[in-house]
Amino acid sequence: PVWRELRIAQGEAATLTNMGRVYNNLGQHDKAIQVLDQALPLWRQVNNRGGEASALDNLGRAYADMGEGQKALEFLTEALPLWQAAGEIGGQAQTLNNTGRAWWDLGQYQKALDAYKQALPLWEQLGHPEGEAATLNLMGRVDDDLNQKQAALDDFAKALPLWQKVGNRSGVAVNLFDSGRIFIETGDMQNALDHFQQAL
Repeated sequence: PVWRELRIAQGEAATLTNMGRVYNNLGQHDKAIQVLDQALPLWRQVNNRGGEASALDNLGRAYADMGEGQKALEFLTEALPLWQAAGEIGGQAQTLNNTGRAWWDLGQYQKALDAYKQALPLWEQLGHPEGEAATLNLMGRVDDDLNQKQAALDDFAKALPLWQKVGNRSGVAVNLFDSGRIFIETGDMQNALDHFQQAL
């Protein structure tokens, strides 16, 4: 009966965590938090670190999306060592990206950049070009906020072939637009125009 109870608890925790992820994707963050708060003690009951980390990461994402960066960081900081203990590289990379975003929202651009720089080699290690491209784009935006225009352009230039490789046209367009915007800021109008034309 004990094993059966643990299996039931794990199944319930997984279902609640997946529901939380879906609610986050739908922008229903209050509902996400409600189900993830239920999932968390169940993951702890069955001693599943990866599941606990996933629930914490999704809670962090929900609070970040609601503009509560400090609260988000509490959950994300708790999730990261659990992913590491579970040996989940993808989870670590995702949590670091979410951590970067929370720091960015709080105006802590250097801390955001540090989190993205930790995530990047993990995406590379996984052989996940879309994760790599997204992280490079985020680094480009933070470098721009830090007034490091050339570094931002370098980030976008590295991301572009990765977006093209995975056939993500939206990623390509956003990348070209962001590059074009920075070329305007640096006075390079011809390069700006070239990038905007490619983005269309």
